[in-house]
Amino acid sequence: MQWLRNWFRRPRGDRALSVRRSYRPELDALEDRRLMNVSSIFNSLGVLTTYVVDQPGKLTRIDNHGAHVLNVRPSLPTGVTVRVAHGYLDAKGKAAVDVLFTDGQAWQSDFRGAHFVAGNVLNMSTVVTKTGIKNFFLFADAGTGSPPFGTDLTGTLVVNFHGVNTTLDTKIRWVNTFVDASGRLGLIRGKILASGNLVVTKTIGAAVRTMYNSPDGATQDLTDYSQTTSNGQTVFDVTFGRFAGTYALHFRGSVGIMFGDGASIKAGG
Repeated sequence: MQWLRNWFRRPRGDRALSVRRSYRPELDALEDRRLMNVSSIFNSLGVLTTYVVDQPGKLTRIDNHGAHVLNVRPSLPTGVTVRVAHGYLDAKGKAAVDVLFTDGQAWQSDFRGAHFVAGNVLNMSTVVTKTGIKNFFLFADAGTGSPPFGTDLTGTLVVNFHGVNTTLDTKIRWVNTFVDASGRLGLIRGKILASGNLVVTKTIGAAVRTMYNSPDGATQDLTDYSQTTSNGQTVFDVTFGRFAGTYALHFRGSVGIMFGDGASIKAGG
């Protein structure tokens, strides 16, 4: 697992590492604790919330009040499930979440309630900065085909800032954002190269680090990553594995926990 050791070998300065009408998301008691694509976020009070997507496509929120199934989207069509979810800190300092569904719809649940954001989306990550909200969309390409969207797809990475879309990259499998211990915006993405390799890079400012580089489809493929910091403590969630079983590793300080049994974790990408 040398790639994993390299992942947490941090350079100096990276110390801890118009919408539809909204409605209030509904919470149900958690019945099944199998965990999948995992993403955690500290709120402004330092309370950690972890969002988990399991293989059947169910989204669970875990915080200091326990674990509950989170239903973000009303009137979910038959056969449509959650594809991936990413936690973020909203404008009120509360834990919020981007939720991507297998039919390509992207929704958010934040202090305003739950609302539709965009369609034809494979992946999404939001970050609230001092200058405004940035939405990073991974839009499905024309040749991707029709929903439902599963894993092993690539799209065009676009950032929306103040209503303006700017294309950042292509052939991207997954994307996420974070704010590091110094308050800097970080962007992490998995890209499929012409060689067929999946390369994961982490960008903070002008610094770009390669975190992972392996033939696409390797059993240790990284399919998602999240990072959140509060009061000097950083939590990392790494979702990896594809064909030989998918797991998520949750690191808080010096403690690491493995979620999943090889069949329960949903691949983020």
